[in-house]
Amino acid sequence: MAQQAEIIAEDEVTLEYVSALLKQSRFVDDVDVDEENEEILVYFSELMRIVVDIYKDERVLNFTTTLPLEDIIDEDITILGIRPELINGLNRTLLIGRFYIPGDNPGVLAADYALPFIGCISTAQILAAFEMFAAAVVAGLKIVISADEDGMLG
Repeated sequence: MAQQAEIIAEDEVTLEYVSALLKQSRFVDDVDVDEENEEILVYFSELMRIVVDIYKDERVLNFTTTLPLEDIIDEDITILGIRPELINGLNRTLLIGRFYIPGDNPGVLAADYALPFIGCISTAQILAAFEMFAAAVVAGLKIVISADEDGMLG
């Protein structure tokens, strides 16, 4: 976490500033800035990566992750194997983040969270939101893995 929380103006919310800030998170293994796509790639392990996009016009930081289902559950599960109740349950249980199966990629579990920064935002708020989202994703994975082990998928 940051030594001392600072309030930063919305024009200071840049790829460079946010990537340096996220390096302070206790969850982060590595941080890369993809300047071509204007996003920050935050790595937790070989399996998990969170993409951070800064939407300046909307004044929103967006955290997104996609997790290939074949990497996290034992069986070859397709969209038909993931019951909507399971995804809805994730969204009811885990209040930070939105879980979904993308329509164009049914073999993936995705999650995202939008953090507005209208006017200004504190560095502590950015770090806290990021870490809460990362924790929610890990909890969501545990729920999906447990559902798979209990035979509730497919």
